[in-house]
Amino acid sequence: MAARQAGRGAQGLGCRAKDRPGQRTAQQHPQAFATLKRNFPWPALLLACLFVSACVTLGEPQALPDRPATDAIRAFSLEGRLSVKQGEKSYQAGIQWQHGPDLDRIFLTGPLGQGLAELERTAEGAKLLTSDQKTVTAADADSLAREVLGFDLPLAHLPDWVLGRGHPVAGWRVDILRRESDAPNALPQLLELQQDDLTVRIKVDQWKLNSDPQNARPAEAKP
Repeated sequence: MAARQAGRGAQGLGCRAKDRPGQRTAQQHPQAFATLKRNFPWPALLLACLFVSACVTLGEPQALPDRPATDAIRAFSLEGRLSVKQGEKSYQAGIQWQHGPDLDRIFLTGPLGQGLAELERTAEGAKLLTSDQKTVTAADADSLAREVLGFDLPLAHLPDWVLGRGHPVAGWRVDILRRESDAPNALPQLLELQQDDLTVRIKVDQWKLNSDPQNARPAEAKP
């Protein structure tokens, strides 16, 4: 399989697989994606955010805890940054994600901490809540992503991919561009997903393993 070199060395999870109100359904609510696009950070704010981050004086690096084997991880939470590029369009946001066997909560935030959107997956289905309080529902997370975003984003596989396990599906290429250290069970720190002209990057700034996502909500997210 092909893999790019970056940091410790880019690692591919595998080769390409074969291609293959109050609440309204995703099919009835296509304007939700337009709402997300309007609320994504402006370029000037992004540049300001990057500038401030670059000027922060970093202290001594903290020692990383020993990580369990990825196969033993059943729940996690992470904080980081998400970027999506498709053709000439690109979007960036902060991401805060709590994952467990029966529940996922994903919060997308702007550069000043304002909430952009919240996605929740349970056994009953998936729903998206936008910053203007519109709610979109679907049978599962993959269907919700397809109808709202306009492209296939295999959310059901993301928990495995972000941990560096599992296999690509439906033509997706998954590369681990950087890990948090050289330790045997070090977790991915920079992940890139690609399919055709769509590229998704997830940069993880903080991991917390085997944390219960029930009733978890980051205090920084402001609706």
